[in-house]
Amino acid sequence: MNLADQAPFAWGRRCVAGIAASFRHQVVSAEPSIFKGRRYGNLVAAASAVPLPLEELQRLQAGAPFPFRSLTGRELHRWCAGAEPLEDASRLDSPGPQSGKTWFH
Repeated sequence: MNLADQAPFAWGRRCVAGIAASFRHQVVSAEPSIFKGRRYGNLVAAASAVPLPLEELQRLQAGAPFPFRSLTGRELHRWCAGAEPLEDASRLDSPGPQSGKTWFH
């Protein structure tokens, strides 16, 4: 799932918490500048009932032309802490960039 959001990731964290309610294994990847809250951008979430190929993902990310960081396991659980899982009944649209800020240089 491609999630467009910005720090503090209220919407993205809710989406990932909803995914975690249905799938045992999850990973969220983004450019470090997005995770650090420097700009609005894409978070890419993947989930599965079976273990994900995290080692292969890390290898591919290491060779990518642009750096990416992945959150999994406890680190991802901490990132989502306190987020109410987003469900179909509470559907919310992805937030756009915060007005008045320039996100892409």
